[in-house]
Formats: sequence, structure tokens, C-alpha cells
Amino acid sequence: ADIDFRGQFGQDLDFIGFDIYPMLYDEMRRTGGHAATQALHLDICRAYSGNFIVPEQASGFGSQPGFSTMTPEPGEMRRMAMTSVARGADGVMFFRWRPAHFGAEIYWMGVIDHDDVPRRRYDEAGRFFHEIAAAKEQILGTAVRMDLGIAGADFDNQEAHKTYPIGLPSPLEDATLLHRHCYQNGIACGFIHPEDDLSRLKALYVPHWVMWKDEWNEAVETFVRNGGTLILSALSGTRDENNHIIREQAPGKALAALSGVR
Repeated sequence: ADIDFRGQFGQDLDFIGFDIYPMLYDEMRRTGGHAATQALHLDICRAYSGNFIVPEQASGFGSQPGFSTMTPEPGEMRRMAMTSVARGADGVMFFRWRPAHFGAEIYWMGVIDHDDVPRRRYDEAGRFFHEIAAAKEQILGTAVRMDLGIAGADFDNQEAHKTYPIGLPSPLEDATLLHRHCYQNGIACGFIHPEDDLSRLKALYVPHWVMWKDEWNEAVETFVRNGGTLILSALSGTRDENNHIIREQAPGKALAALSGVR
């Protein structure tokens, strides 16, 4: 079932955890390659809660009876773990210490193999831990850089799109295309909610958010007046928080003034 991680569910938690299996997720969804897929999922998670952990970070080849993933090349296990830290994870735990000897995941590999002999993955994990420990003073308390913010982490807008999509991609589908472009071209981007601090951004892109709440206007207006660029996609601001069409010319007075749309 869909869950509003930014809403009450997330507010009741000390932190959110998100499992990272880049090669598995890319095999299932094909969103630009396993490195881009990992960056996308981490950025989405960060928009929900800010701080998060990775309780299961892929360490090797994974399979179940009906499928298998690619095997990380030498050095890639460490690279994937570093990516999780660079994208905002406050904690990383590798899955898993050793693979199971029976059950559906006997060939979902861990840090060591079935025979308990330390090999390449063990060495990579050790190197990662030592490198993170050495750099902890430079990492703790930092925030992930974002030049381009993509409006995200809004459960209501994602659900509202489903009620009347008329051929448009969902907010997340549209955002994924832009995120992939930014990732491939070295542009620092991520997901952010209008309720969050927008001051570090150069531009804010709103991907088909049909619902727009008045309480978001002040922060977005301040962002624009301070030199930020606001980009609205199709149908943004055409409905109120009840998913009803607004009773004025879209996208409403506040967004019209900010975007120059009449």
C-alpha cells in the first residue's frame, strides 16, 4: 500500500530507513542504470525526512528462485556505500554478514561467503568503514548540495494525479526524467518540499503538482524574490487541497504572480 512517509507515519519515527539494492531496482524498473537508480531513490528518501539510514546496503550478487541481479564489479560495493553517504545517509549497514544456507535467498550474497572465509567483499567493507571513520568530522552535520530542487515528497499530489491524469506523467514520473538528466550531466539536484528551506536552491521545478496550498506561497515567493527561478509544469496549481478545480484563472493569483502566467 502507498504510505505518506512525510506525514504522520514519518513524524512518529525517529528516522526513516531505506534499503538500497541498486542493481535489483534497476533490473525491475529500468530508470537509467543502477548508479542513477540509487541516486534517485536516495534523493527521494531524503525529501521525506531529511535524515535517514540505509539498514540494508547491497554488498554482492543477489537472487531468488525466479530472478538474479548483476554482480557488483570490484570496488563497486564500496562505491555504492559511498554514494549512500554522499546522498545523505546518516547510517549504512551492509546486507548481510553471510548468505543463508537454506531458504529463498541462499544466493543473496553477503560480506563473507557461505564458508565464512573473508574475501574481496570483506576487504571492501573494511576499507569503507576505515575511510568513513577518518572523514567523520568532515561529514557530520553537513547537508547535501542542491542547485536544482524538484518538488517532491507530497503524497496528496501524487495521489491526486491518479484521479485525472489525461495522458500526463505523474509527478514522480516527470521528476524522474529530470533527475536522470541532471545526474547524467553533473547537475546537483534533489527533491524538496515547498515547506522546506529553499534558500540554498538556484531553481525549483514543480512537476505537475495539480494541488497547491496557500501556506506554501510565502516561502516560494521569498525564494523567487531572492533570485531563485521557479519552473511550473502543466496543470500545476489548478486544484485546491481538496482536489477541486480552483474558482479563478489557473494557476491562481499567487503562482500567477510568481511565474508570470496569466
